[in-house]
Amino acid sequence: MRKFNIYSTVIIGLLISACSGKAPKEINQVDGYFNLKALLDDSINEIVRAEATLEKQLTNNGQEETIRIDPDSVSGWERQFKLFYEADINKPGFTGAYFQEELPIINGISKKIYTAKSKKHPVQIMECTYEGDLLKEVRLSVREENAIYNATKEMNLFLNTNKIISGFSIQGKESMKMKKEMDYQVKGTVIFKSELE
Repeated sequence: MRKFNIYSTVIIGLLISACSGKAPKEINQVDGYFNLKALLDDSINEIVRAEATLEKQLTNNGQEETIRIDPDSVSGWERQFKLFYEADINKPGFTGAYFQEELPIINGISKKIYTAKSKKHPVQIMECTYEGDLLKEVRLSVREENAIYNATKEMNLFLNTNKIISGFSIQGKESMKMKKEMDYQVKGTVIFKSELE
């Protein structure tokens, strides 16, 4: 197994904290858009009940590593999904900040799309894909930029037929002045011990 360099390891560690850091803060919901927090909370409760573990495949500038994590608590799993909690747009501060669109059903697949009205919002697009009435995937396009830092992320949540999150992916690019540009990808698979899938 090849090792990441120190800079890359630090960035990836901050990106998907496994064993440290705080769980996301409780934030009031407004139910104006898709309730991502509720989806995460409900799935995590079922994942903990199932005593599931998490397998992560990390790729950074062509180097790969696979790790197995056992969060074993609600707060532990919340840390694993921290970036997704942070990308929730269903908050008071975002009321009226997104266009909403529903695409017609094609071959049993439909989509609800939320698009930011301003480039200043980190989450530019949230796209929910349904198969019939069943939510199958949530895609988030995130962009953060300032004078010295630029980052883009494409994040996906995948759900099984029991409406529980079964995996995720994060693909991103980060550039910082005086630092080498970094391309990374994280794939997470929830490994269930019980028959939830």
